[in-house]
Amino acid sequence: MDYFNLGEQDVWYCEGCMQQFRINNGLEIHHIHGRGKNKDIIENLMSLCVKHHKMATLSQITPEEFQIIHRYFMNGSRKQFLK
Repeated sequence: MDYFNLGEQDVWYCEGCMQQFRINNGLEIHHIHGRGKNKDIIENLMSLCVKHHKMATLSQITPEEFQIIHRYFMNGSRKQFLK
């Protein structure tokens, strides 16, 4: 959230479906390539709604696919990838 200068009351995007949610109610931070030392960096963190975060934790979408989605988002190409 610091990277984008956002607070807990702000509204932001699910990077998968591009719907907007309040950060403290509906969005979760997903570690694309797992947690661990030196993994809390913007390249490994993405915002996902609860539905898409659940899909990630159930391995329905690969980390490589999430990395592609995240790169598009970070480059300003914000489009819907997931339903």
